[in-house]
Amino acid sequence: MYRVTAFAALVSGELVKIFHRKKYPFLLAALGAVIIAGIGLALIPGNRFNINLVYYPFTVLKILMYCFIPLAVSLLAADLLTGEFVSGEIRRTLACPVSRRMVLFAKLAAVLLYAAIMYLGSFFLASILSICFSGIASVSFAAVLQAYTLDFLFAIVMASMAGVIGSLAKSRISCFIFCLAAHFGITALVSLTAGLIVMTVCTGCFIIAGGRIFSRREV
Repeated sequence: MYRVTAFAALVSGELVKIFHRKKYPFLLAALGAVIIAGIGLALIPGNRFNINLVYYPFTVLKILMYCFIPLAVSLLAADLLTGEFVSGEIRRTLACPVSRRMVLFAKLAAVLLYAAIMYLGSFFLASILSICFSGIASVSFAAVLQAYTLDFLFAIVMASMAGVIGSLAKSRISCFIFCLAAHFGITALVSLTAGLIVMTVCTGCFIIAGGRIFSRREV
């Protein structure tokens, strides 16, 4: 019971850190603005952007997967992992009577919760806008929900990979760049092979490697 309480407290503390930094609420607001702006572009006569209102939630999902999620995860890894090691702030967290692995998993859980907010917000906003402009009968909620859920599984891979990079990198900038580069590499790998199998194996490897590296890094 103590471990559960301690883990929840660690995750809560990481979320407070995230939302106290102005860029992360701003990133959520920017995502909402992009989703709303996309509807405006779709309504322009001629619609040169080929935005289909019926499939708008899927269009938004692509924007999430290729832009906002890699950007958010890379920034979070740079701030919560590499940044805290560089500044020495990590010492305060490690002073708590918990294992280093629990600290790392709490940070990754906070990253995933932030990503989940992005996915849920995008799902509801894009679906509501699609219904308003194309009708409720045209939107398949089951298909949309399935697509968003599967894509969130990929975000888990991203977060675990960012845990490894964030524990190794020596500066925020290098962590951010390597996370982005690794994201597009993993995206290509998953798209070319059996997706779920690759994601499961990659996640397991990243979590094991990240735990060991984080536990052994000097502070």
